[in-house]
Amino acid sequence: YVYLNYIIDWERALFGGAVPTIWLQSKLFADQQFGLLEKAMTIVHGSHFMAFLLFGFFIWYLRREEFSRYRAGILIVMYGGLAGYFLVPTIPPWMAADKFDVLPEMQRIITQVYNVRAPFLRRVFDNNQIAAMPSLHSAFPAFIALMSLRIWGRRGLIFVAYFAAMIFALVYGGEHYILDVAAGVILAVVAYFLVTKPLIPAHITARLQWGIRGQVIAAVILLIMAESMSQVSSRNYSLWEPNKAFARSELVGHSPKAYLILGGFAFNEEEYKDAQGHFLQARKDLQHSDSLPTAEKFLAISAFYNSDFQTVISVSGARPLADLSLREAFMLARSNLAVGRGVQAMAVYQNLEQIHGPVAALLVEKNTLCYPLGLVSVSDVEMDIRRLGSMQNDPESKRGASQLQQMISGSQ
Repeated sequence: YVYLNYIIDWERALFGGAVPTIWLQSKLFADQQFGLLEKAMTIVHGSHFMAFLLFGFFIWYLRREEFSRYRAGILIVMYGGLAGYFLVPTIPPWMAADKFDVLPEMQRIITQVYNVRAPFLRRVFDNNQIAAMPSLHSAFPAFIALMSLRIWGRRGLIFVAYFAAMIFALVYGGEHYILDVAAGVILAVVAYFLVTKPLIPAHITARLQWGIRGQVIAAVILLIMAESMSQVSSRNYSLWEPNKAFARSELVGHSPKAYLILGGFAFNEEEYKDAQGHFLQARKDLQHSDSLPTAEKFLAISAFYNSDFQTVISVSGARPLADLSLREAFMLARSNLAVGRGVQAMAVYQNLEQIHGPVAALLVEKNTLCYPLGLVSVSDVEMDIRRLGSMQNDPESKRGASQLQQMISGSQ
């Protein structure tokens, strides 16, 4: 199960109906231009994948007595984050806006900079698109900041500034909500408390002190375990697509695309009556959306399979013929024929010829359906047979010419 609405509702309740990412982008990214701020935030975001490792190396080199605490804390944060991804997989703000229209339009700024400057990094970093709660991007810098203050005092404030920059980058870039950033910070604080407070008796911890070889072996084992959990999470969610349960529980009443998605499921399951009803509702909900043509396309196709020819005519007939695929246009023509509108059907075929030229499938379709009804004459069919014959090296046209020849020969 994947969650979407709970965090948006909490965010709006906390910020007086606003979502911080939307507000920040409306103030700082209104011109849609990628400037120094956006590029700097992208660098900060990308540093997440190396910063905790480099910081750990410096602790190991400079303050080795603190390294075991740091190592344990990072592992607690890592496994706590992975547990959160399994228990509460949450849609991030950019996906809520871009894919489901639950939030107003926003830009996934950091990813767009990656796509321009280093597209391979996006493929590496973006392996679990619904790993929003908690935010490890905020948890690691928060834990680093706490450890730096513990070890170096005021000199560690530079890592506090890095932590603050990361939070801004995550929220401004549309990667995380304030609340899942806060959850990451809480996870870091819990980890810090667990590794710095003497909760385990000293005589037990003394037995757990390993030599360099033992520490290396333990680190390798733990990294393998972490990578295994990450791969499982990635396989489960990296290519995640909404299912019917998600659409019904999280999208209906919140997203104008809810019934478009539900209609898609019904259509793929060949439940065309349900599909038609869903697409009809989607058409109403998507009047001002770029997804409206998709809803109308599948509404007409579903209606055709349901023999609801009037709906096909009213929906597809209202769209420019050039915007219809041949499949949709053929269904429109056939629907006109089915309700006795032969003249309108012929007009569809003739206009299609002007748009697409003498396509073999179009010539065969027109003559096969219209000749038995007397809408085209023998001479018309013979002319199209010659046109099909002139199409060199086209097996479909040769088959079509033969089919039409047999049709008129059998009727004479």
